[in-house]
Amino acid sequence: MPDAANAAIVAQATAAVAAGQPSEWLVSFRTSEQQITDQAQVISAASALPAAEAATAARLQHYRALKARAGVLQGETGAASTDAEPLTSVQVLEDFSHLPITFVSISSADELARLRANPDVLNVEPNKLAYPAALSDALQHIGQPAVQAQGYLGRGTVVVIDSGRLSAKLYQQLLQQ
Repeated sequence: MPDAANAAIVAQATAAVAAGQPSEWLVSFRTSEQQITDQAQVISAASALPAAEAATAARLQHYRALKARAGVLQGETGAASTDAEPLTSVQVLEDFSHLPITFVSISSADELARLRANPDVLNVEPNKLAYPAALSDALQHIGQPAVQAQGYLGRGTVVVIDSGRLSAKLYQQLLQQ
């Protein structure tokens, strides 16, 4: 997406939050592969788990801790992490436990600013349609007509085109097109 279009989307979503309207955002967190590796070694030694399973457990713990420190996820007991005041206007719509990403709704400009300023947060971006909505546009985007012109028709091939999770608002917009 061109920078100007992306800037307009960010400005529109930020303005909605400033007006107290909930807006959907993707929050990406900074990760430390070294911390994950160190924690995996501790888990493996303490539990005799195979290295791959210990690495997965360490990654999940690391991501959960990042999200809790940022005030996005609640701790195991239901209380927010002591590292951050809970973000009361932030509602988790979907937590991707195996990724350093959480899909949230935010309705407070102050809390959006706090989240963006958090050192554990890499990026906070509005949920937006990133690729063409029409299949014909998508096929152009991936170069399908040129491949088909070379005689490749896709027989025996399965292709999955997945845009990810669409918000209800984006879904309605697509239906109206």
